[in-house]
Amino acid sequence: MTVGDEVFTARRGIVISTGTKPAIPDLSGLESVNYWTTRDVIKLEKLPSSLTIIGGGPVSCELGQVLSRYGVDIKIVQSREQLLQREEPEAAETIREIFASEGIEVIT
Repeated sequence: MTVGDEVFTARRGIVISTGTKPAIPDLSGLESVNYWTTRDVIKLEKLPSSLTIIGGGPVSCELGQVLSRYGVDIKIVQSREQLLQREEPEAAETIREIFASEGIEVIT
């Protein structure tokens, strides 16, 4: 694959992530604490021992599961009744069950 003048060769695959703009929730007191967005987390040189993720959308779930598999104790807090709000309830429940089996705590 060529990007600009640079040629990339993949050994296993290429992930194309055009990115999203992280949404900062309107939570009282959030401005007074040091919080991270997904962009900050992927730049970390050292993983935290635990992390609470606010939001239960696809990016939050994916990031939480990856970090959990690297040994980070993960809690996902979702303001709605289910994770992955735009997905079928059965699919969201399956993900929740998988997360529970992997030690990821989900709070809705």
